[in-house]
Amino acid sequence: MPDSVRSCLNTSQESLIDPHPVTFDTVIRVMASYDMGWTTRGTGRDYDSLNGFGSIVGHFSQQILDYSTCNRKCKKCDMGHTPFDHDCRLNFRGSAKAMESHAANKLVNESDILK
Repeated sequence: MPDSVRSCLNTSQESLIDPHPVTFDTVIRVMASYDMGWTTRGTGRDYDSLNGFGSIVGHFSQQILDYSTCNRKCKKCDMGHTPFDHDCRLNFRGSAKAMESHAANKLVNESDILK
């Protein structure tokens, strides 16, 4: 586990609501919030951004615990390259509005850091 993640977890552990002895082999309760941002701003009814980024932020530490990006387009793939001959970041097919719930679900259920 990277030192920055361990430091963030230690900071979050110190500010737990119900403090108890914590080791890295047990479940750690952390209060956190989630938010999503897009590179193109929506108008309230029109969301057409090609990529977005979501993050989980610790409530007490105010540090990012984990993040995820969603990309609907890859320029190299559009030019005919295969995803295997470049670092393809295309990982989402759907509307820009659906990115938020997809990224949140991915972070909560598949995060290596929050396991």
